[in-house]
Amino acid sequence: MTLDAEEDNVQADVREDVVRVIVRKVVRRDVRVRVLTDVREADLANVQDAIQDAVQDAIQGAVQTDVLTFDY
Repeated sequence: MTLDAEEDNVQADVREDVVRVIVRKVVRRDVRVRVLTDVREADLANVQDAIQDAVQDAIQGAVQTDVLTFDY
C-alpha cells in the first residue's frame, strides 16, 4: 500500500466517523424534540406511552429520510 492509498483510507475512516457522529446528533435532537412535544401534549397518565411513541417515530423518520444515507 502506498502512502497516498493509506492516507486515503485514513481520511475515509475519519469522514465515516464524522458522519456517524452527525447522524447520532441529528437523531438524538429529533428524538428530544418529538418527545418534548408529545409529552407536553399528552396527559400525565400517558407520558410513558408518549415518550416511547416519540422515540420510535423519530428513529423511523431518520431511517426513512436521507439522514441515514450517505455516499462516499
